[in-house]
Amino acid sequence: MDGAALRAPERHPGPTERLRADARRHLWHWGVQLATWPEAPLTLVEGRGTTVVDADGREYLDAISGLGVVQVGHGCGEIAEAVAAQARRLAFASLANGVSNDVATRLSVEIARLAPGDLEVSFLTTGGGEAVETAIKMARQYHALSGEPRRTKLIAREGSYHGLTLGALSATGVAVSRRPFEPLLPGFHHVEHPEPARFDGTSEECGELALRSLEARIEFEGPETIAAFIAEPVSTAGAIKVPPPNYWPGVQRICARHGILLIVDEIFCGFGRTGRMFGGEHWDVRPDIMTLAKGITSGYAPLSATVTSRRIADAFWAGPETEFQHAATSAGHPVSCAAALVNIAVIERDGLVDRAAEMGALLGDALRPLVELDGVSHVSGIGLLWGVELERPDPARIRRLLAALRERGVLARGSATNVFLYPPLIVTAAEVDLLAGAVADALTISASE
Repeated sequence: MDGAALRAPERHPGPTERLRADARRHLWHWGVQLATWPEAPLTLVEGRGTTVVDADGREYLDAISGLGVVQVGHGCGEIAEAVAAQARRLAFASLANGVSNDVATRLSVEIARLAPGDLEVSFLTTGGGEAVETAIKMARQYHALSGEPRRTKLIAREGSYHGLTLGALSATGVAVSRRPFEPLLPGFHHVEHPEPARFDGTSEECGELALRSLEARIEFEGPETIAAFIAEPVSTAGAIKVPPPNYWPGVQRICARHGILLIVDEIFCGFGRTGRMFGGEHWDVRPDIMTLAKGITSGYAPLSATVTSRRIADAFWAGPETEFQHAATSAGHPVSCAAALVNIAVIERDGLVDRAAEMGALLGDALRPLVELDGVSHVSGIGLLWGVELERPDPARIRRLLAALRERGVLARGSATNVFLYPPLIVTAAEVDLLAGAVADALTISASE
């Protein structure tokens, strides 16, 4: 996509209707109920740069980077070639029983170089939920090994998202995701989430209220029973929630005072999405444990990491009786690690973190005037991570809005109240203008229907 205009659809020959029918019948999609969804699944067959192409040849600006994943854009030849070369050289090697592989080792060194604070040891897995599960188990076992076995509880935030595997779901604060599987794991508690855009008061007051909620929960449960507090730097579930400036410094002080490990979930924010390499850098957050996924490979292969400090890792390396009781068959998969190494190199070489900050500022400036449109409450975001929020939940309007965007050649994502926009970090100024204009048109059209 050149950013000036979308090309007219070019019909690709082929059994596109069969593809759609087969996808509806045999492929379990998540995030949508196909039994009541009027349209067949959109079947994508190609991607290049910021553009994806469906089975009918229609081009779309991928305004959600796949799912907040494709930082460097689609069709990066360097990553594809590295993946193919690694698959030919060494397709698989386990990290179990004293076996390692060179690319996993090199990646762990790169992560240590980039990571904030004193984080330098990585446990590699394949997805964000796995990384969070690893962090939860790591925190609990660390305290047991350190002579504090009562520290088993975790505190998260209402409305937060940390994954849908059982442990990660127990930390997730989204009621609709939790409800079908309750009762969930015991020992997980949720506190207030700061949302300045919805708060009737100053940003600082909003932050202080959330900090008091955290402190009150800790005191109620007993600090000696709390293993960790887990949170995203900027939350993305339901709405884009950029915290007040005083929030993260306060969180760090509270956790340090009570000996509670701070787990920072950088799965969505990491690798440039917010205009910094890691989202927590905006507030100088120094976690004890950090989770990574999504942008670590730009989606070219599945990979995640749970990164911690030497202090915490050493507790597990004291002898056989202190071994971390956790494993993953594909941990440190050579092909995925090869993709990550080249992906990180491309992000740094091409200045994509700074580009995300620059293009994100343009996108924010273009979106903020939309609050003048009918039914729009506010616009919030940071870097290339933005949401336009309606005044009240209106799933029907959101569906109309997303359909109108698709008709205009833009793929976006929505919740009951928000439309989300987080394009690849290579997005151009012209594409930002196109995207903002399409959102404005779609908001107007969806309000009138």
